[in-house]
Amino acid sequence: MEKKLNILFVSATIPYPAIDGGRIRVLSLIQNLSRYNNITFLTYNSSDKDEQNIKYLRDIGINILDVKFNYNKTLSNIMAISRQVFKGKPFTTAKYYSNNMVKKINELLKDNSFDILHLEMLHTGQYITEIQNRHNTKIF
Repeated sequence: MEKKLNILFVSATIPYPAIDGGRIRVLSLIQNLSRYNNITFLTYNSSDKDEQNIKYLRDIGINILDVKFNYNKTLSNIMAISRQVFKGKPFTTAKYYSNNMVKKINELLKDNSFDILHLEMLHTGQYITEIQNRHNTKIF
């Protein structure tokens, strides 16, 4: 039997309920990958509804970790997004930027032996510049 890979899969959205193409894709990927590999799924958590959806994924056997993140249009969030846009990041990625997510990814990579880091879509792909030279993990 071949060695199972340890995969850290990072996504900006919780793939349950699978109500659109992106969520269907992510849920299918993590379910199928977890059949033959060890998957740690890291995502944002911004509401009580997210808590319920995370619980569902845990109940079906997915190792899921979350970072609290507030999408609300508060002044502090608007300022944070503005700073990212002025740094040259597109709005679509800037609104998902989180220092806490960067810290959590780096912490997980430091404390665990992951073979692969999967950054799902542009929303989390933006973190590659902050983590690529710090760890020995293949990034996809």
